[in-house]
Amino acid sequence: MPISQITCITPEPEDNYDSFGCSIAINNKYLAIGDYLANRVVIYTRDNYGQWSRSKIVVPPKDALPERVGYGFGYGDRLQLDGDFLIISASVAEDIRNVTNLEGFQRITNSGCYFDERYLINLDSETEVKPIGLPIEKNAGLVTFNLFSEGKIRKVILPDRGERGFGSSFAHHKNLLLVGSPHYREEIGAWLYDLDRLDREPEKLAPFNVYHGMTVALNEDFAVVGDIGDSGGAYRTFPDDIQNRPKWTLIKAIKSGFTTTIPKIGKLSLSGNILAIMNPSFIDFGSGGFLHVYRLNKNQESDLILVRGYVANSFVQNGFLVTLSDNYESKNREIHIQEIV
Repeated sequence: MPISQITCITPEPEDNYDSFGCSIAINNKYLAIGDYLANRVVIYTRDNYGQWSRSKIVVPPKDALPERVGYGFGYGDRLQLDGDFLIISASVAEDIRNVTNLEGFQRITNSGCYFDERYLINLDSETEVKPIGLPIEKNAGLVTFNLFSEGKIRKVILPDRGERGFGSSFAHHKNLLLVGSPHYREEIGAWLYDLDRLDREPEKLAPFNVYHGMTVALNEDFAVVGDIGDSGGAYRTFPDDIQNRPKWTLIKAIKSGFTTTIPKIGKLSLSGNILAIMNPSFIDFGSGGFLHVYRLNKNQESDLILVRGYVANSFVQNGFLVTLSDNYESKNREIHIQEIV
């Protein structure tokens, strides 16, 4: 896999070292870096020579709950770029004893208060940040997917098929929607929908005797279904027969119908015919993760083209390979960007 020269980005003095790089999104024009403990997202812009420079800071809208609560709220814990549009997620689960003003929280219990929201901004036109709602909502056997593409939100409402895990993950590309539906016992994995033909039964993607569906990836050529790996498994209480099942990632070539598997699991990302599997999937900072990168082929087995170890997080997106390296003891955090050429 030919890749370009590495661009290295490090936190600046005003950034919060403990959260800078908690989430990252990239395309050929923008690089967005979440810094939730500083309650903001840092934007870099790419010039005609391929150089990245810090261009703006995006903060929560005035008087919104993330702005009122302030630092550490979770603003920017997930990011999505679609052309000039940036979607910023904010979420919190807080001990009720630590909150003096409960106004704005969506769910309050005897022990905690909870908030989830997504915010949208057009980075090119300098519009104000505005709330747009959650990406997925579940209610009474129905699942609503709020899919953002080309500046618009499309609502797709699907029955959950009686599957408790339906919607645990999903990926959207043009008229295709891939919905993860992991189940401990039944071999489900994921469902591939054609959004232009919702009257038809979706295609089931489920390799034999494998727990699948916690992570999915999709584009016009490939649908990929897998499991998030060790970082998620550490908290599971599966029976031994499930824990000992084979660990595979399933790849389906959409046009040819060719299906193959890779004997690796981890958080999936996909850019063209390049698939990245990060394990453990990024949950906290550290340098214990391993990245495996494959070149996918439409009619034959996939090729392993890169292995990278001791990283905190790494993924492919929109023609770029992004890697977060972190050494907490030495305070050495770096985001490496390489264009896949």
